[in-house]
Amino acid sequence: MKRYKRTGYFVGTALATSLLLAACTDDSDVDGDNGETEGEETEETEDGEEASGEPQEGGDFMMSMPGEPVTMDPHGSNDNPSAQARTLMYETLVTQNPETLEVETEGLAESYDQPDDNTWVFELHEGVHFHNGEELTADG
Repeated sequence: MKRYKRTGYFVGTALATSLLLAACTDDSDVDGDNGETEGEETEETEDGEEASGEPQEGGDFMMSMPGEPVTMDPHGSNDNPSAQARTLMYETLVTQNPETLEVETEGLAESYDQPDDNTWVFELHEGVHFHNGEELTADG
C-alpha cells in the first residue's frame, strides 16, 4: 500500500514542478506586434512571402483528421472521418437546425414540398455550378 502512495507523491511532485517551470518561462524575445494593421489578415507562405488573404487558384489543401476516410461515397460508409471529409466537399439540398431540428433551405434547394409519403419535390437555386463549370440541374 505504501508503494502506491510513494508513486503518487512522485507523479504529483513532477507535475507540479513542470507546471511551475512552464509558468516561469521568459517571453522577452517574443514580439507581440507583427506589424499588421487592424482588420488586415496576412499569412506567411512556405516561400517566406506574405499572402494577402485573397483566394488563389491551384495549390494543395491539407487537413488533419483523427483517422483516414474509408470512402467519399456518401452511401458507402458512415464512419466519422469519411463524414467529416464529405462535409468539406459536398453541398446538401437542405440543412437541419440543431436547436429546433427544423429543416431549413440553406443548401442547394430553394424550397421543397412533400406531396405524398413517398415523394419529395425540391426547387433548386439558379446559377449553381459544379467545379468544372457545368450548371446544376435536376437531371444531374
